Amino acid sequence: LKTNGELRLYTNLKAVIKNLTRWTSVFEMFERFYEIQDAINQVVGDPEVAFNIPNATDMNLLNQIMPQLKFLHKATTKLQNPELSMLDARTLLDVIIEKQNKADGYLSSKANIVHSRHFEEAVVLIQSGKESQLNGVQTIAMKKLLIPTAAEEEEEEEETVNNNNNNNYNNNVIVIEDDLSNMMANNKKQRTNNDSNETKYIDTKILCPTSNCVERLFSRAKLTFSPLRKRMNPEHLEAILYLLYNKDLWSASTVARVEAGIENLIGKWEINDVNDDGNDEV
Repeated sequence: LKTNGELRLYTNLKAVIKNLTRWTSVFEMFERFYEIQDAINQVVGDPEVAFNIPNATDMNLLNQIMPQLKFLHKATTKLQNPELSMLDARTLLDVIIEKQNKADGYLSSKANIVHSRHFEEAVVLIQSGKESQLNGVQTIAMKKLLIPTAAEEEEEEEETVNNNNNNNYNNNVIVIEDDLSNMMANNKKQRTNNDSNETKYIDTKILCPTSNCVERLFSRAKLTFSPLRKRMNPEHLEAILYLLYNKDLWSASTVARVEAGIENLIGKWEINDVNDDGNDEV
């Protein structure tokens, strides 16, 4: 606290602390260090501060890895886009692998941590316009996403599927230095084949490549279901979250129409109650 107070005399920016639950925490911490480096030098007289200041060797190493961290920061930010498709995510991960070879064991489509490899590969092929290149295993993995009429035809051909055929889609990537958007565009252009728009599968863009949307939903639910709202029933909570995440489906005029409809309905009930009471007296 004392150091923060002294630092405030030289800059309005505060030091960023590493947060284990944030993807970009390390990059943001280093980036802020560069922004307040001059101000830190003003208070370096404090022994506790001087002990934690990077020395010349540390600064050389930091200067070397910052471009890589900046690249990964852009990539992870793009991965949080709620409109990202499976093809976009695979393209982005392949670009990262091209820049960072050591990431291949974690980010490639064949990595051991991939839960449903054939399903993901099949979705990427379909979104690339290469549905005809699906092999037997990938076709089985996509069976539940068949359009109903196509699903019936697939059931007749299921016995002839060869489960050992394991062809993979082309994974060539054109890398352009320090321009992630251009790198992704070139990679995606290589994958995509727009010769045919016909498909026997439903729109695969509904599939979320990351869990960001689910994590945001949980966070919003936690904020909504606060200690002051512990008596809220699950149906009410679900309705509130549905309205929050589907604001494009309703507006103030929608609420006004619903209220007007409810008032009219209540008026009719009151009239019916009066008539019923009158009939009972007769």
